[in-house]
Amino acid sequence: MKSLIDKVNKSKKSRGLSLIEIVVSLFIFVICILFVVETFPYTIKAVNKSRRIILATQLAKRELEFAKQLPWDDLVTDGTYLQNREVSIISTVNGITSTTDFKSYFTVNPLPEDPDDIKAVNVKVYWDMGSSGQKDQTRKVEMEILVAKD
Repeated sequence: MKSLIDKVNKSKKSRGLSLIEIVVSLFIFVICILFVVETFPYTIKAVNKSRRIILATQLAKRELEFAKQLPWDDLVTDGTYLQNREVSIISTVNGITSTTDFKSYFTVNPLPEDPDDIKAVNVKVYWDMGSSGQKDQTRKVEMEILVAKD
């Protein structure tokens, strides 16, 4: 019976934390918080890059829809650009305003298999990724559809 009482008394005495345990715990906590804070700029860059890709894709889809609505004879298949557009999109995220300039081009090319009944419409949308200081920061989204003669 006495040994059981001694075990209970010992467990009551060892319930507190030592100063070393508290310092180590705080150190680990601070390291974790610093890691999370350091990842925020990379996350914001990734979100902005994704947003620009989505906007460029939407613009390319809009250009393809425009090309599908054109009369067949207006889809000239000499490979020249039919339409050059520049679109500036201004967006505000967390109080920071940014402008992205998109340039879209589309070409019409005949297909080698059946150049009289089907034409390939290719759309390219270009934009600049911003001021990261690296070379070749121009990005591109490219889409293509086949348009058949009615």
